Amino acid sequence: MQKRKEVKSKESINNTRTVRQNYDVDSNISNQKLLLDFSIIDKGHNLWGFKNLKTVDSFSDLLNKLSNYCSMTWNEILRASGGKKEGNGNNNHFCKMDGFCKDAKERLEELKQECDELFSLRLQSNIRLYGIRDRSIFKPIWYDAYHGKEDKEAYITKH
Repeated sequence: MQKRKEVKSKESINNTRTVRQNYDVDSNISNQKLLLDFSIIDKGHNLWGFKNLKTVDSFSDLLNKLSNYCSMTWNEILRASGGKKEGNGNNNHFCKMDGFCKDAKERLEELKQECDELFSLRLQSNIRLYGIRDRSIFKPIWYDAYHGKEDKEAYITKH
């Protein structure tokens, strides 16, 4: 006869039981799917703030693309290639802070975000999301619709 497994629980309000999941959150992150946390988005920046998503179409496109990313593992996201360096380039990657323009670094300080690098998530050929990757969680900060465009003043990274 097989023994019954005992479920570990912890106390909670109103005598309800909360099941504790025993797993190592650091293990195998590359096989975990992307999770999103919008708690630190920059709503106010004139060039890279999310207030620049002015049309329903652009917001809908963003949600569709993010929905697609959420169905992928981090390994799949990191291996996605294309763009100018087709086959060799990586669409999604970390960017060291020394590669960002002075305005971007100052804006991060205003937002009280300290980091050595940001993660760049490619949405379209010239649109990127920059944010902080914390294990499997991506926390978008900026919506960059100027990536690779002629207006060099709008660049978030140094060129």
